[in-house]
Amino acid sequence: MKKLSLLIFSLFAIGSISACNPEDTDDITDTTEQTEQTDDTQDTTDQNNDTAEKIEYNDGTYTGYGDPWDYGYETADITIENGDITQVVLHRWRNDDTEVDYDNWTGAEIDGKLYPNLKQYRLDMASEIIDQQSLEGVDYIAGATITTENWILAVQDALNKALK
Repeated sequence: MKKLSLLIFSLFAIGSISACNPEDTDDITDTTEQTEQTDDTQDTTDQNNDTAEKIEYNDGTYTGYGDPWDYGYETADITIENGDITQVVLHRWRNDDTEVDYDNWTGAEIDGKLYPNLKQYRLDMASEIIDQQSLEGVDYIAGATITTENWILAVQDALNKALK
């Protein structure tokens, strides 16, 4: 009886597994070929993006805003001259609309609390944006993730306002 039960169970398992296997292997080949064609198209698109024209901006000074959060909000003042980003000033504001004192945000511990080095982060991030002439490759900074994320949002907002 055990052998018969084992045989029936084995046949059922084999039948279940084979039912999951597609009968027509040509469909699999076609899908693979379509995927390869899509990959080729993507490569061409990437090549075209490398030769894409530079984004054009109107000259002037533009202010962009990051998202408000528990401790305030961030802004960015962007200056465009001859279509190039020439100045980026990043700000961190408290909820009472006063700018933080960056001398208190130097990566030091004050009154038992460690403050991230916003004083240096804002200068480094601004320089990187000017050097890149875009936000491409500009990353958030660990230890000040929300602030640096909002600075990136603020810069993007300002650049969107400057678009031709």
